[in-house]
Formats: sequence, C-alpha cells, structure tokens
Amino acid sequence: ANYLVIQNNKFQHNTAKTLNGINGLAEEGAVHIWNAHITFTGNEIINNICIKTAANPGWGGIAGVGIIDPAEGCVISGNVFQGNNGIKEWITGCALHLENFTLNPCPDPNLVVIADNYFVNNQGAFPALNNFGIPVLLLNNVFSGNQSYDNFSGGAISLYPIGPPNVHHLATIINCSFYNNKSVL
Repeated sequence: ANYLVIQNNKFQHNTAKTLNGINGLAEEGAVHIWNAHITFTGNEIINNICIKTAANPGWGGIAGVGIIDPAEGCVISGNVFQGNNGIKEWITGCALHLENFTLNPCPDPNLVVIADNYFVNNQGAFPALNNFGIPVLLLNNVFSGNQSYDNFSGGAISLYPIGPPNVHHLATIINCSFYNNKSVL
C-alpha cells in the first residue's frame, strides 16, 4: 500500500457527476483514496457536490472524501467537513465515507482513527460519516446540522457491519458532540 500525507489543504467547490457510475463504482467530489496508509490532517473539505443522475446498480458517489480499504495506521484528524452535498436524486454521500469494499471484503479490516474533526451542515442520502465495515475510533469530533435522506442512515453517522464478522467492535465513540442532526425521507 502507498503512504499518503494530505495536510493543510482546501478542497472547495468540487463536483463529482456520475451518469451511470464506472462499472457500478462511485466517484468523489474532493478526494478518493484506495488502499493506502493515510494521514489526512488540517484540511478543509467545504461545499463539494456529488450529483447522481440515473438510478443503476452502482453507488452514486461522495461529495467530500471517500476512503476504500484503508491500510494500517490511518488517521483523519483536525479537519473541517462543511456544507458538502450529495444531491438527493439517488444514493450519494456527503462528507466522509469509509468502506471495506463490498465486492471483495477484507476479512480483518484496519482500524481508522477519526479525531478532532468538525462535520457541519453536510447533507446527502448518506450521513456526514458513512462507514461500511471499517473499525473506527471516533475521538473529540463535532457533528452539527447534518442531514441524510436515506431510511437506513442517521443524520450524523451510519455504521454498516458488512463483510466478514471478524470486526467485533465496529466503532468506539469517545467525547464526541452531536447536535441538530437529522434523517428525513
């Protein structure tokens, strides 16, 4: 796996527009990372959009950051995810998406530390933080004013236990704040 340090950057007003997906896969408006050791710190991910224009068997995409099959030692800290919008037409996410890739799930996915981030006023079919089968440690994060349109999602966080059952604790949440988040149909 590659080593990536993404630090003190601004990802603003980017758009992912998926017509029919790429082989059923999704696209991200700001950042897409696959199978890497990631240090993602001090970034601003603000007002990015993902537009899904046709229903198909594939996913729609993520307005902000998508991380698929993260390698060992991933840290996401000190970032601001604000105003990202997955347009409501179909399955789209808004701020941060983690996934144990569903077509070939890892039997023992790596822990991702998500600390000291702000998730504010993001909206999409999926919530501000959407997690498909990656164990996470959430520390000192703020979730405020986020909204999802999917009937399986919370407004702030959704945790989906997909893949092999080796992940006994999908999430540990310590000292996080949740305020005015909504899930509506």
